[in-house]
Amino acid sequence: QLTGPASVMKGEPFTVRLGLSQVQEPVLAQDVLLQYDPNLYEFEDAVAMLEGLTVYKQPTQTPGQIRLVIASLGTDHAIASDAELIELKFTAKQVEQKTSGSIAVTSATIADANGQEHQAQPASVTIEVLAVAELPGDVNHDNKYSIADLAIATAHYGMTQQHPDWKQYKSADMDGNGVIDIV
Repeated sequence: QLTGPASVMKGEPFTVRLGLSQVQEPVLAQDVLLQYDPNLYEFEDAVAMLEGLTVYKQPTQTPGQIRLVIASLGTDHAIASDAELIELKFTAKQVEQKTSGSIAVTSATIADANGQEHQAQPASVTIEVLAVAELPGDVNHDNKYSIADLAIATAHYGMTQQHPDWKQYKSADMDGNGVIDIV
């Protein structure tokens, strides 16, 4: 599964999370092929979110494609249930107008402790790159104020600019004091 923001501003970093769902047998190794639009997104890094998990990044010859080999360090760190595993870090490229693209897992092979391989379901997330300045407080970047913006802001109430997801939610900081709070 892939999850990420619905939209990002041009030139801004953002994170997409890669995970497994509907896990039936503990998974110890994964071979994932990731594709993205290299005209819209710059791949920066892939970072394990769980202790005992290692990710190896292998760029391919094809622009916008990267292979990830993910390994659990022993059976104690096997993925036995639904979990977010990897933070995929990207930066939105400069665009002249609002443009949508996708980041997708086009193939994924997972294996258990006995070496049994299975194909995981492909997944994708569509992320719009915005070219115009956002409205302050438009947290979901849909160019309007709505109750959804308030809900997102309250879900991240107290978050400070030191938080790793700050760039994704900083538009909820209405007074620019580096904290999502009530103004």
